[in-house]
Amino acid sequence: MSSPRSMSTSASVPSMLSARGSNFHGPLPMFEVFAGLESDKFPFGLGDICVMQPRLIILVTYLTSDLLRVFPWREESPAFVSQPLGCALCCMTQLTTETVAVTSSNSDLLSFLKVDTHSVHVTQAVSMRRQYRAVTALDHRTLALATDSRKSASNVIVVVRFHSSSDYRSYTALRTIGTRHTSVPVVRLLSKTLFKVPYSLCTSSDGDIIVSDSQRKALLGLQPDGETRFVFQPPKQSRMIDTPGGVACSPSGHLYLVDSCEQRVLRFDHKGKFQKVVLSQEDGLEWPIGVAVVDDTILCVAEFYGQVKVFRVR
Repeated sequence: MSSPRSMSTSASVPSMLSARGSNFHGPLPMFEVFAGLESDKFPFGLGDICVMQPRLIILVTYLTSDLLRVFPWREESPAFVSQPLGCALCCMTQLTTETVAVTSSNSDLLSFLKVDTHSVHVTQAVSMRRQYRAVTALDHRTLALATDSRKSASNVIVVVRFHSSSDYRSYTALRTIGTRHTSVPVVRLLSKTLFKVPYSLCTSSDGDIIVSDSQRKALLGLQPDGETRFVFQPPKQSRMIDTPGGVACSPSGHLYLVDSCEQRVLRFDHKGKFQKVVLSQEDGLEWPIGVAVVDDTILCVAEFYGQVKVFRVR
């Protein structure tokens, strides 16, 4: 879902736009790919999506499988490259132009993979001593990782820095973020803890950690030192955010949040101010679960039942 904010997004995209002709004005899908697993053993689809910059390689994980799949985004009938990792996968983030980190939903392993269009290789698998779900890269050696215990009232985000960008086996925990620490008034969050279930993370263009909280139905922005930048939590009866899912940030600073049950993608500015609904069922969304940014106008959306759809948005 996320990539380091310093990563280039200058790769050209005009060849993709021919999928719906030169008169395409969106936001209907420019194209879509079925990336689900056609197996009785794994009946459900996608869990997370990441677009590696600048080569625009799409990576997807699955809720019920240990497979990571890779394919080039420009191809409507791509040849998939699949890599089993031996543990159920969860969320991804890009560290360098060829390296991603992937969390596990049933172990404390954090896997590091070298990825290109035609191959995926596990370079290291590191025990983090606790299980994490969401992850985002703050730079090529620093990660923010969120715990996801449904039974815990004290989920936290841990910021860790690895000692080398070529060897991720050793790291230092820089800080733990879990309680409110802000000079900005927070009206709606009555609990002293910041999170209930931090479902997804990304890194904003300002370097903030953006958090989608699926139980609190909130979007939060945190500085890397733990200071709260913003909290967006509308009244429950408004249903403005029903089921927060994946979150991503564009190069210009727009934040995109999946609302899975309402089947839409919302856009916010870099300060957490809601702007508009950019995609909905009317645009062809069906149970979106994750979102990744190609550039300021193009989004890749992963749907629960296996579709990856590419949209141009305004």
